[in-house]
Amino acid sequence: MNKVVIITGASRGLGGELALKLGNENTRLVVCARNEKELIAVKKNIKSPSIIVKADVSKQQDVQNLFSKTIAKFGRVEKIFE
Repeated sequence: MNKVVIITGASRGLGGELALKLGNENTRLVVCARNEKELIAVKKNIKSPSIIVKADVSKQQDVQNLFSKTIAKFGRVEKIFE
């Protein structure tokens, strides 16, 4: 697959499960949530290249930062899961 995917709410629940599933399918991931400590725990189980971005997607500045970091690391975005 090798796509670049942003997953918001990736620290737990469905977002966390999706991160783990895609993280084992050669997908480059950006895992995003408000709780960085929980994101770190999820990232430890992701095998594919990934980065953590602490962000509150209800704040425009955080969303801009999320995309800036994604583009800086991977050069593009194919999918966004919320």
